Amino acid sequence: KDRMGTTVAKIVELERETDELVDSFVEKRKRIVGQIDSIENVDYYHVLSMRYIARDTFETIAEKTNWSIRKVFSLHGKALLEFEKLFGIEYL
Repeated sequence: KDRMGTTVAKIVELERETDELVDSFVEKRKRIVGQIDSIENVDYYHVLSMRYIARDTFETIAEKTNWSIRKVFSLHGKALLEFEKLFGIEYL
C-alpha cells in the first residue's frame, strides 16, 4: 500500500478531469459567443452580449445604454426568443 503514490495518482486524475472540464467550458463559451455575434438585430445583440458575455446586470445594461429597465427586459425577452429560434434545437 503506497499511500503517497495513490494520493499522487488521484491528484493527477483530478487535474486531468479539471483540464477536460475547462476545455469543454471554453469550447461551449466560444460557440455561444459566436452565436450571439451572429444575431442581426443590433439591440438584441447588445443585450445578449452585455448580459451573457460581459455578465452585466440588467440595471447596468440600462445605465450603459440609457434605456429604461423595462426596455432592457423587453429587448432581453425578444432577444432570447430570436436566439431560441436560431439555435434552440442545439439546447433541447
